[in-house]
Amino acid sequence: MFLIPYGIIKVFDQIDIYIQYPAVLLNLLVIFISFWRVKPSLPRTYCLNISIMSLICALFTIANDITKRTLFKHYNEDHDTIYTVTVVVLEIMLMQSTLNLYLFQATLTIFLAYVGFTKPVLYKRMAKTRAFPYAFIIAHALSWILASGSTLEYFSTQPLFEDYNRVALFIHTWTRVGLQLGVISLMVFLYIITLLKLTIYRSSHFFHNVGAQSRWLVLRSVLVYCTPPNVFVVPGIAGSYCAAVTATLTPREERNFATTCLSVKYLADQLIMLRLFVTSLSALLAFSDYRRALFCIFMKILPGKNSLHSAAPQSADF
Repeated sequence: MFLIPYGIIKVFDQIDIYIQYPAVLLNLLVIFISFWRVKPSLPRTYCLNISIMSLICALFTIANDITKRTLFKHYNEDHDTIYTVTVVVLEIMLMQSTLNLYLFQATLTIFLAYVGFTKPVLYKRMAKTRAFPYAFIIAHALSWILASGSTLEYFSTQPLFEDYNRVALFIHTWTRVGLQLGVISLMVFLYIITLLKLTIYRSSHFFHNVGAQSRWLVLRSVLVYCTPPNVFVVPGIAGSYCAAVTATLTPREERNFATTCLSVKYLADQLIMLRLFVTSLSALLAFSDYRRALFCIFMKILPGKNSLHSAAPQSADF
């Protein structure tokens, strides 16, 4: 039986606690730059969506910790049932919807950037319609639907919900896992073909076209942006799979022996805030518009640099 060492889990547990406040500041910075320093573009839409949800998650986690330490000094989960259920529902819904949103919107953004690079005419035609906003709205809706499924799975393992329909639980649990794995597989496929396309076009004469070069840079930035967060996708999906196994094991007593799955799931939970922090940090480093805006802000803050004034950075055709 494979068990994750307790020391490793404890380390990430401490990181999860201390990274909350930096995450708030980082996401506020990304949101500020997105609204006032970066022109509307595909990367801006993506970064703004993720940063807003990440900010809400961080604020909720901080508020929950403060509430437990101050208003609920003698907090008892067994007796404060209403408070416990409310916190658990909000925590699962917010965290899981944000993680699901990353999967859907990262895949969508890579796809749209790929289309914009290889089929610029088609991309501009699509941009004139309401296809892009609808696509991001659908991604949000799917994220919340899957998060609702995760909430049901959690409560199905609690004694109060033993009578929940096992067939329905099995269906929606493994549908959720299958959809997540399908989206990740699609993302990996798009990632690979995009990387190949970037390599081929880099050495071709087509790259000397100014418009093509601009689209190439955007597509490369999207891949760079998605790479660091994707490192956390593996333990995240492992935790999601283990949550499904824990919820659907029968008979119920067998769940007590699912020690490996429980340790993997707990580690994945401790990585959530770090994963969201890395996602937001990648936005500032991967996209040139955000890098320039951040550089200008630092130049204005540093002594003797107040004379530097920068116009809003120019976005690519996306």
